[in-house]
Amino acid sequence: MKQLIIIFLCISTSLFSQEIEGISIFKLGKFKESQVDSLAQVYTTTIFNCDNYECDDPIRSKLTIKKLLPNQSETYKSPSRSSYSPNISVYSFMNYKLNEKYNIEKIVLSFYKSILYSIDIISPEKLLIDDLELKYGDGELSKRESKDRCYISGESFELPSTIYTKNWKNTNQNLSMMYMLMSGYSSSCEKRILSSLHLMDKNIYMTADQESNNARNNFKSSMNKMKKENLKDL
Repeated sequence: MKQLIIIFLCISTSLFSQEIEGISIFKLGKFKESQVDSLAQVYTTTIFNCDNYECDDPIRSKLTIKKLLPNQSETYKSPSRSSYSPNISVYSFMNYKLNEKYNIEKIVLSFYKSILYSIDIISPEKLLIDDLELKYGDGELSKRESKDRCYISGESFELPSTIYTKNWKNTNQNLSMMYMLMSGYSSSCEKRILSSLHLMDKNIYMTADQESNNARNNFKSSMNKMKKENLKDL
């Protein structure tokens, strides 16, 4: 029954398209913010508001949906990808089962004027990437080498780091998908491998990103002005 309801949420989407449109039910430029509420009902869970560092903490292995809000005291306390723009809304799904097949540690959905324009998946499993390549092809591979600076007992080291990216494009709709795999070192010189999958609607992304940056700068400027006012007797 749950699967039938999820399919109903995206019934307007073509089932046979091999062009990138999004991932599963999350179609760029089509999926609406109101459908997040519908998903919460399907999974009988509550959407939590979160405006701080704890937004990235999962609740055990349970699915959690959080609306990521900008912190109203300090910009640096805001969760990653949250925005001060009233036109932008951001939600994170932790421990989400995509298509009842793929285990998603974290997926972040960004909406501009209630329309999905950006999807970020943190540490996507190999099965998902393999199936995307099977559906869309191998993509355009690129490689970039650099150095990671790290420290052991106060001594500085520069260790090799490599970033691999694969890109796919839907030129007709100006949509893109990028898989990134980084092999490098942490600040304490521990070996690490990081990966992410990012999809965007380029028709909206640049506008939303600029608006978000402006809103953040305006908020920060207002907060600094207020702090200065409070120091007038100093």
